[in-house]
Amino acid sequence: MSKGKAKRIILDAEEFPLGYIPYKLNDHVSVTYELQFGRDLIKPGSLIKFKHERGLYSFSCVAHHAGRDTTWIDCRDITTGAFHSFDINRLKGPVVKKRSRRKKVNAG
Repeated sequence: MSKGKAKRIILDAEEFPLGYIPYKLNDHVSVTYELQFGRDLIKPGSLIKFKHERGLYSFSCVAHHAGRDTTWIDCRDITTGAFHSFDINRLKGPVVKKRSRRKKVNAG
């Protein structure tokens, strides 16, 4: 068995912006860039949290492998910039800003 050079694929930066993983090279994986979680719509760049994980992550995409029937979330750690993939069942939810505790005064 002869050892050959690895096939190198060159991708355009405009076609795949930073934070998006090129799954279009794999026919078995379908990608969506939005996720409905309860009443919230999570879009790329939104901050999310996962169960049993510390820190915040920036949402990139949701990928589904048809052959294995698995779904995962691709995201980036906001402190280190590292890419991570988590099972979709581990999603705790989006990070929402705390609301003001100031009570509203009824006019009347």
